[in-house]
Amino acid sequence: MKITKASIPDEIRGILSWDTESIGVVIPAQIERNILDFENVLKSYRFPSAIHTVMKANASPSILAAGKRHACRVDVSSRGELQKALSAWYGGDEITANGPKNQGFLELCIDVGATIAIDGISELQRLPIMVPPGRMQKILVRLSWFEGARSTRFWVLREHWETSLDILEENREKLEVVGYSFHIDTRDLEVRKAAFWESFEYIKLLKKSGFSPGIVDIWGGYGVRYRDDTSVKNESCHRFHLGSRMYPQDDGPIWADFLERFLWDPGAHGVSIGKFLEENAMGLWIEPGRSLLRDAWYVATSVISVRKDRLDTSIVLDSNSFSLGMREEELPTDPFLFGGGDWAGHEVDWSGHSYSLLGNLCLESDMFFCRKVRFDREAEIGDIVVFPDIGAYHMDFYETESLSHPKKSRFFQWGHAVFPDNFL
Repeated sequence: MKITKASIPDEIRGILSWDTESIGVVIPAQIERNILDFENVLKSYRFPSAIHTVMKANASPSILAAGKRHACRVDVSSRGELQKALSAWYGGDEITANGPKNQGFLELCIDVGATIAIDGISELQRLPIMVPPGRMQKILVRLSWFEGARSTRFWVLREHWETSLDILEENREKLEVVGYSFHIDTRDLEVRKAAFWESFEYIKLLKKSGFSPGIVDIWGGYGVRYRDDTSVKNESCHRFHLGSRMYPQDDGPIWADFLERFLWDPGAHGVSIGKFLEENAMGLWIEPGRSLLRDAWYVATSVISVRKDRLDTSIVLDSNSFSLGMREEELPTDPFLFGGGDWAGHEVDWSGHSYSLLGNLCLESDMFFCRKVRFDREAEIGDIVVFPDIGAYHMDFYETESLSHPKKSRFFQWGHAVFPDNFL
């Protein structure tokens, strides 16, 4: 369900008038619909599977609660994220820890029994020393550097496979190898499938060494097609041009459709990956961070200044480009403008007014887009601007308290009402 002007509650006007600079709102019902899309793909196969919610994509308590209702696992990338997952009533056996890990993060993972995705040989060497006598620590070995997909900083490279196996064999009494994981930052189906077949050779080596791995974790990266209407109503921003950072769009399969194609398309091997997993009694874990958040978030803030001169027309918002992650990548979906008389939404006339959107930092480069955005009428001080489709990596990933501006207040929307999203 796409977020529209009519779906935004009038209530947020009052919230923003409480001296709140900006708010982020999650729609848990949409999160659950997105989870169901992936569940429907996975349940058509006879192998065990698990979906992860990914806290680095967005750490909203409502997302954790929605995942818990659907028996999802949770992916954490720091000690703080792990503590929040535990506070949301996730047990260690429902948590996977990824990314670089310091001593405190590893110790807490071991204490609570979280599965650790090993990020490299040095981490694999450190871990057995930290595991108490008589304990077994569950691990996944994170593989990388495949043909056609070699650009990554996370690795146990192919050239280190034998080294990793030697370490695992020396520490059988402490390390339980439940399987391996890999992530490829591409939506090229053929590259992804080729990486799967190449990586599965590691399972064969594990079994040959006497281990009993049962999981392949293929992570996420299934894509989101944001509402790409910029070619119709946007103009270039000649005065403040900072270069293009647009989120890449294409016409290939996305969301759960991408996973479905990945599993059922036989390709060059003559057997589908889904069928192969069934025949080899292997389970599948997935971590679709961005895809689980599609159409489920928006950010609202206020217009604090309207500026017009001979070179440009711009508005200043009571938020900044760090707060929405626009400095890393721009999303093609444009924001909505609300005033006193048009809150319920109406058909938009794109013969309206074009603006550069500026942030509230004392910084020349604080812009939300490297282009103008056109609204259906002139903007006024006190108007509210709503950014839809902003949840994945844009809601809080780059958020700061620069110049002591507060971070966004969090809410969740149920029906047409909003409530504080702060049970953690």
